[in-house]
Amino acid sequence: MMKDVTPVFASFVCALIASAAVAEGSDRKIYAATNCQTAAGSEGTAYYSTNGRVYNTSTTDSLWLICPIVRDSTIDPWLELSVVARNSADEDVSIWCIAESRTASGALDREDNRYLSTASGTSWETLSFEPGPSADYAFYQIRCGLPRHSGQFAPGIASYSVVEGPD
Repeated sequence: MMKDVTPVFASFVCALIASAAVAEGSDRKIYAATNCQTAAGSEGTAYYSTNGRVYNTSTTDSLWLICPIVRDSTIDPWLELSVVARNSADEDVSIWCIAESRTASGALDREDNRYLSTASGTSWETLSFEPGPSADYAFYQIRCGLPRHSGQFAPGIASYSVVEGPD
């Protein structure tokens, strides 16, 4: 005797579709800081560690990094954007990170600035940027300025992440 499995199969398909929709809405991408490049004209010394972090090991100059972000959608804005950084400088200087949306031609569409003072000491802190609209077909990047190495640990970036979605 054969049982009708149609209701069970239909329930399984509905659950599968519902879980896929939830997963799509929370697509976080986390990038190792070693994806960042040294900006043109930057005089600091970038040390790319094997654990994915980037440090400024120069004791005399600051370092600027440009961190690219791959977009899933060319029209949806970022909902969350963050950088994990550490600033243990002995002097009162900050790590300065700027999240940027730029048009396809490279013109600035919007930006949001965050600073990490020396108060972070030896711990890694998360700098979170404000969500907001961006131009369609724009690209995203984060630029971070790392102060010279003057503390117990070199200032650095561990990772950065993005979540995109509709407004």
